Amino acid sequence: MYRQRTGHDPCTTLPGFTPELGERVAQARDACHGFDSVQELEVYADVPPGLADELAERLVFIR
Repeated sequence: MYRQRTGHDPCTTLPGFTPELGERVAQARDACHGFDSVQELEVYADVPPGLADELAERLVFIR
C-alpha cells in the first residue's frame, strides 16, 4: 500500500479507515516490506474483522 508523505494519506479515504488505522497499516507494511495479499494486511496490520474483505476489490498489492 503506497502512502504519500505529503500530509494527505490516501488510506483514510477508504471506507472504514481512520488516520490511526492508516498509520498502523503503514508501519506494518514497512516492517514486513510490503504485503502480498489482503490476508497479510489483515493479520500483520490488525485490521478489524471483515474490513479487509470489504476492501479486497479496491486494493492492489505490489512488492
